Amino acid sequence: MISINQVLLNIVSNSIKFTPVGGTISIRISEKPCALNGYTTYEFRIKDNGIGMSDEFRKHIFESFSREQTATVSGIQGTGLGMAITKNIVDMMGGTISVKSEEGKGTEFTVVLDCKLSDCIVKYEPIPELQGARALVADDDTNTCMSVSKMLKQIGLRADWTVSGKEAIVRAKEAFDEGDEFKAFIIDWLMPDMNGIETVRRIRKVIGDSTPIIILTAYDWSDIETEARETGVTAFVSKPLFMSELREVLTKPVRTKIERKRKRLLISKERKFFLWRITSLIRR
Repeated sequence: MISINQVLLNIVSNSIKFTPVGGTISIRISEKPCALNGYTTYEFRIKDNGIGMSDEFRKHIFESFSREQTATVSGIQGTGLGMAITKNIVDMMGGTISVKSEEGKGTEFTVVLDCKLSDCIVKYEPIPELQGARALVADDDTNTCMSVSKMLKQIGLRADWTVSGKEAIVRAKEAFDEGDEFKAFIIDWLMPDMNGIETVRRIRKVIGDSTPIIILTAYDWSDIETEARETGVTAFVSKPLFMSELREVLTKPVRTKIERKRKRLLISKERKFFLWRITSLIRR
């Protein structure tokens, strides 16, 4: 898994470097039949509409220290080793990597790997503490909303979604006024009508501080983490969101609440014991 992550990270990073602001990068993953017993074939396609490359350079893209003149002139930094390393990893995994590109129109990398099927079936059980609770997903991408909502339902929550930050605030207030509040919010950081941080700030004014609000983002959140925490963000999760990470981030507030309760009970018992000892000494 680490090797696949590294391959995809290298290719996507390369696409980001050579795709101007306002461009698009897409990743498609498809599963195909495999001739090897106990294996399946995965095809990864990473496509961008960036500056592309010449036919001559495309033939040498996987060689060490390969950088086309157009890339150098544009001021893009890098050693030129990324694609050579990627090719080596794919070769070691017994897969193939190919590239199609046209100057001024973009580039598409295709990676094909045979992956061993796991003998163990991962089954995610519902989270008892969240059974029947409501959750709201806000993201301007409909597919993301539907995907996250599906995972929330598998956990046992009643999931609603919206593609608007402003509507998320309205929905939060309606649910609060009706006495059927959302017990968790998952909100995209960058939405066109209102960014996630402002959305969280306004929702907190309605619902208070106890409900977890999670920011979903495909970007590095380190620069805005302090501001986000002060606004009321409980946690951050990366896109694409996986079930294991979603369960972890949702159960953490629950575990924290249980731990606090246990701590209060322990302190209460210690206080009672202390008072009993003081009383005993006084009586003597």
